[in-house]
Amino acid sequence: MLDRRPDCLDALPASLEAESTVRVPAPGDLLFRQGDPAAAIYKVESGRLRLIRRTVDDHLVILHMARRGELFAEASLFADAYHCDAVAAALSSVRVYPRAIVMDALRTDPALAEAFMARLARQLQELRARMELRNIRSARERQIMRVHGSHRSS
Repeated sequence: MLDRRPDCLDALPASLEAESTVRVPAPGDLLFRQGDPAAAIYKVESGRLRLIRRTVDDHLVILHMARRGELFAEASLFADAYHCDAVAAALSSVRVYPRAIVMDALRTDPALAEAFMARLARQLQELRARMELRNIRSARERQIMRVHGSHRSS
């Protein structure tokens, strides 16, 4: 059964699991490169993957470290190309869910689509809260904000 907590999407339908594949990248191996055609979303089964973007002046910026149990590259469902590189930070096992299969499942399973949207909304709220903290110059004010939290809806 699908876990309906907004931040949990571990129990994907059996049809998605059956049509997925597993890749096992070694440390430093690329899963995909910025600009590659967007073909799938991914779930880390073990290990860690860095999502890295190259700036125009060729500096690397780590956008996210995907860990065990996390889905990543969800934006690829609605993009023509990946917006970053995915590089294994350790020996990893990554489940690959083809884009077309995921989109079909979201279109035909309202509960899955709702859980997926709720998960993305929660990620967006968390990102906004981190950005708000980052923009506070005073360390004292950042600590106050962390302790009391910023539970405003955006």
